[in-house]
Amino acid sequence: DFTAPPQVVETLNRAAQAGLSGYTSPAGLPILRETIARHYAESYGAAVDPARIVVTAGASGALLLAAMALVDPGDEVLLPDPCYPANQNFILAAGGIPRLIPTYADQRFHLSAEDVRQHWRPSTKGVLIASPSNPTGTSMEREALRELVAEVRARGGFIIMDEIYLGLYYEEAPVSALSLDDDIIIINSFSKYFHMTGWRLGWLIAPDWMLPALARLAS
Repeated sequence: DFTAPPQVVETLNRAAQAGLSGYTSPAGLPILRETIARHYAESYGAAVDPARIVVTAGASGALLLAAMALVDPGDEVLLPDPCYPANQNFILAAGGIPRLIPTYADQRFHLSAEDVRQHWRPSTKGVLIASPSNPTGTSMEREALRELVAEVRARGGFIIMDEIYLGLYYEEAPVSALSLDDDIIIINSFSKYFHMTGWRLGWLIAPDWMLPALARLAS
């Protein structure tokens, strides 16, 4: 319900008038990637190398890029039910199979380590989660996230974490999942916390081993 802040619109106008609308590197403007990295360090307690950040066409662009880099045809990805409905489509677009796992109030409507143990199959390759969640608004408790990460890692799987609502958490200072595990793939966007819905400006934070594939796909 909010438009972009005035200083954002003013900055866009100055950039347009200065002719700064040409092609960039596939990963995005270096200064923007450096600023996003500084934001994670200052706001969410996570040190991020700007080289690991890929600027995308919104969080949806980041999710699609991650799915294309990680999911092969026939691969299963576990998601909590309920979750953001479009998440299934990113897995399907890569040829994968989204598996919705029912979740309940006593687990804050998030996947748990027990869910991973119970539902992981040979074709399962990873999980796609969000904290705070859309549509439930609940956040994963720190220890529950730690246990889930350990279970997925023990099976050689990947973890995609949507943190688009992280800045809208108010109980204490929000902390990124990256502070638990540096290999988690992080999805975020300017839409919610920065009041820039419709600008289609997001980012992906990836581990080093994913960067060559992401660079080719983004190109």
